Amino acid sequence: MVYQNFMTNFENLRAIDFYSGIGGWSLGLKSAGVDVVASYEWWKEAAETHHANLNGRTNITNIRTLDLAELPRDIDIIVGSPPCTQFSYSNRGGSGDIKDGLVDIKKFLSIVDFLKPKFWAMENVPRTAKILESELDGGELSDFSELFADAHIEIFNAEEFGLPQRRKRCIAGNFDLKLLRQYAARARGRSLGDVVRAFSEPEINDPNYNITIGNNALSEHTKEVPFSEEEIRINRSAKIYHPVYNDMQFPDDFERSARTVTATCTRVSRESIVIHDPCKPGTYRRLTVREKASLQGFPINFQFRGKSNSSKNKMVGNAIPPVLTYYIAQSFMGKSAETLTMHNELEFEFLDKVGKGAFTEPDTSGKSYPRGRSFRFAIQGLRFKSGMRFELNNSDQSDQFKCSFFFGDSTRIQNIEPTREIADHFTTLLLSSRPDLLAELDAVLNQKTLRVNHLELQQTWTRKAKMLHPFVVLDSLGETAKSLEEMFQHWQISEYKQCIDYLVDRFDIQSGQRKLQRYAMNVAIGMIVTGRYNEINSQGSTPIKIKGTGGKIRPCLNIS
Repeated sequence: MVYQNFMTNFENLRAIDFYSGIGGWSLGLKSAGVDVVASYEWWKEAAETHHANLNGRTNITNIRTLDLAELPRDIDIIVGSPPCTQFSYSNRGGSGDIKDGLVDIKKFLSIVDFLKPKFWAMENVPRTAKILESELDGGELSDFSELFADAHIEIFNAEEFGLPQRRKRCIAGNFDLKLLRQYAARARGRSLGDVVRAFSEPEINDPNYNITIGNNALSEHTKEVPFSEEEIRINRSAKIYHPVYNDMQFPDDFERSARTVTATCTRVSRESIVIHDPCKPGTYRRLTVREKASLQGFPINFQFRGKSNSSKNKMVGNAIPPVLTYYIAQSFMGKSAETLTMHNELEFEFLDKVGKGAFTEPDTSGKSYPRGRSFRFAIQGLRFKSGMRFELNNSDQSDQFKCSFFFGDSTRIQNIEPTREIADHFTTLLLSSRPDLLAELDAVLNQKTLRVNHLELQQTWTRKAKMLHPFVVLDSLGETAKSLEEMFQHWQISEYKQCIDYLVDRFDIQSGQRKLQRYAMNVAIGMIVTGRYNEINSQGSTPIKIKGTGGKIRPCLNIS
């Protein structure tokens, strides 16, 4: 494919930006010399942020109902990022309403087809690539197949262009993608640490651009309070020990680019980027709005007009990085990689005139939670990945903290609530040749198995009281399992498999048998430990009393 070279009159190129958000497309285009004559966005706060920084013609409107006849004419470039929520795998496990998401893509392509620009480009989550290819071939988008006769659909990682974030995105458009990749070869990589450390100096050097401002001129960098021990524990569990998804680092590695910045996350979300605060050794926190904005490639003098920290974080997470759009704009104009001005040389002096937005408080640690706050964590030593684990949870609506065993394959996850009957049967099978150990086993279980008051556990978990913490119970179960593993370490694997055979027959288990056999020893021990716990702590149990605490147990969390 031969692309025309418009470098001789690139200053005359006119663009429109749809689903424009805070201006990730427009900022990149403007920095490349393109005139963005209009932008369209439905979210008022994002549109106001876009207008404040870029001073363009920003239209707050529902693009789905936009009258094409009212659009500007003589447009050379059309860009946009239709909402990606319905296509994202993070939306209900990838079960978003694809048909609804296609409405916005169809509208965008309708605009391209109507105005017929020289170039167009659309950005979305990586999954969109396969959806586009499928729907263009006789599906919902088949009417636009001619637009793709001279266009490409490819996945790009913005990290390749020097962004300090691993952010993969589907880019579709009729421009020179080969030239775009040549730009990436010249970019210098940056890390999460480069961004965080940049904001600890008296003068702030932008991690992405040739901009320096005084620390007192910096906005949106108010840090949240450090995580509590409970929040550290929840974060570590969700990232390192998640029973289904791949492991993440905790805390995030300063020497690598950051994970993908998301639009929404709480202080304990698995998706949140958590760092060791270099200014407060030994503490952990999430990133500030400014740190996230730099990870997304927005200049340090870019200002936000959100009414809350959460809305500002949403703006940042929804944006397309202007580092990437700057290079896409250069490829529109056919700029050679050898003569290209790299993004770290850009200055954005026009942003110095933008006033700071209203101050917004960062999130704090919850003081209390709803009565029905869910607790669901896998037991240490009894978590086997791919969804197979023993866990302590309060999720059956009975106000009880019970142990459950989850197992199966990717298409069918089942669960069993271990009982005293199962625990005793497994004990009989394992001790048939060593009845002399029965008393020792009972002593260990009686000593280590906590008797709990479920109401007190839930009151502590919802921060309405300070008594026995559920994590103490969880750790006790893990420690008990470890003690039994040491006791039974010389048993033959065939004895454990007898336990699994019993389990398969007892519950007519059809899937996941191979993995059950692989972890036969741990499963057998888990059934004994959790079956005994469930029996002791059935409905109507009484609280455990310890001297010196007024009959109450204070939370004692092991966060290692």
